[in-house]
Amino acid sequence: MIPLTDWPHQRPHICRMLGRSADAQTDLQALAEHLDARYRTTAAQLPTNTAVTIETTAGKPDLSLSPLDKLEEPAIRARRQATGDATPTAR
Repeated sequence: MIPLTDWPHQRPHICRMLGRSADAQTDLQALAEHLDARYRTTAAQLPTNTAVTIETTAGKPDLSLSPLDKLEEPAIRARRQATGDATPTAR
């Protein structure tokens, strides 16, 4: 842990190392725009996505997803590697 008294001096360096802005509003705005774009894309594709249905249960909409196809071991390893590669590390 970084001592609280050192944080103001270390913050710009750590944020730069993690690829983040020291200004939280800048990052939050970028994340909000990214989330909004993904939401709109998903909503636009929902009517033609055969793996997703919306059923009514007890008078309320209920999202239902078809089971995913099983991935073979090499594909699982590749996805784990890609996930690990995308995870930022602090040094």
